[in-house]
Amino acid sequence: MPWHVSSRTVRRSSSHIVCPPFDGPTSSSFWITAESSKSVSTMNCSSGTTASTPSCTRCRSSTEYRRANRCVRSTIANPRDRSVGSMGKLESREVDGGERGVMIRSMTGFASVEAEHAAVTLRVTLRSVNHRHLDLQVRLPPSMLALEPQLRALVQSRLARGRLELAVSATFVEQPTVEVELNESLVGSLAAALERVRAEGLSIGGLTAGDLLRLPHAVTVRERSGDSEVAADPEVVEAASSAVSRALDELIVMRTCEGEYLAGDLDARCGVVRGLVGQLEASALRGQAALEARLTERVRQLAVDPEPAPGLVAQEVVKCAARSDVNEEIARMQGHLSHWRTIADDDEACGRRLDFLLQEMNREVNTIGSKAEGLEVSELIVSAKAELERLREQVQNVE
Repeated sequence: MPWHVSSRTVRRSSSHIVCPPFDGPTSSSFWITAESSKSVSTMNCSSGTTASTPSCTRCRSSTEYRRANRCVRSTIANPRDRSVGSMGKLESREVDGGERGVMIRSMTGFASVEAEHAAVTLRVTLRSVNHRHLDLQVRLPPSMLALEPQLRALVQSRLARGRLELAVSATFVEQPTVEVELNESLVGSLAAALERVRAEGLSIGGLTAGDLLRLPHAVTVRERSGDSEVAADPEVVEAASSAVSRALDELIVMRTCEGEYLAGDLDARCGVVRGLVGQLEASALRGQAALEARLTERVRQLAVDPEPAPGLVAQEVVKCAARSDVNEEIARMQGHLSHWRTIADDDEACGRRLDFLLQEMNREVNTIGSKAEGLEVSELIVSAKAELERLREQVQNVE
């Protein structure tokens, strides 16, 4: 049974959930699948109260609180719904009214997970930062290098963009055993060369153990095959895959939580752009009407003799004024802004698509600026382009 929380900021520690003030129904939300390693027994509300049953008046009256409290109790009663060390998995869902939860995710995050097995203890760390594509670097112990393709495929199936560093360290229950191999051929050749030098009458010291350790390729230290056999055990392989999967869960939770803030900022800036487009439309219409009036007045002042037919004059004026018509560009901009919401609410990674959409918006704004008439148009175009540039910079953080 999942926990239901609103899409407002939610902070979750190892033993409780802290919910922000309830301000009424929210437009979007998401599910957090309960996979906590520790029992969640309390709910901390914004008023500072803590109890296993509703005690905050605002939260007690909200649907979010009742659902969350009911589902937390169900999770505690069903420990099978929890797995050790995971913070939970964020998934999109459709909320009442058909709106979808915001699925914008950041590319920055960190996760660390430990997994214990009878023969080995594994520690998995995941770090991710911004990148145009998925750039994955995997660091494994020598005895577990054979697992790299499997772990790499697991990460690639869950994440789409970002520079990621996956590091797995293994501590074997038995003390690691090593074997030392002496390159006897190299050492023998070196000793023979030293004897020949002495035979020539040169006085040199003997070859010491320290000299051998400093000599490249003279001594090789490697793990015994026993550790590799432990790492190849199917149960150890499954434990490693499970640990990486849980680390991915934590990383996705962190990236999704940060994505909430990105989504809020992007939505606010899109609202600004939408308002500027509306102002541009009104200003362009006023400018077009003013242009028609100026052209008509100019023709009247020319006082051409014989005077042309009024209908012909009006037709030519309309043709000239039509060159400043930006209705098509305004309609496309409004369509791009509507498409923005469709892309942002998609379940798949949307950063690259939003970047391409912003390029199209910028082209439309440039076209409007070159065609529209009016004193306010230039100022509005500058504001719109500045806001689109801020949007594009922010989109570089979106997966």
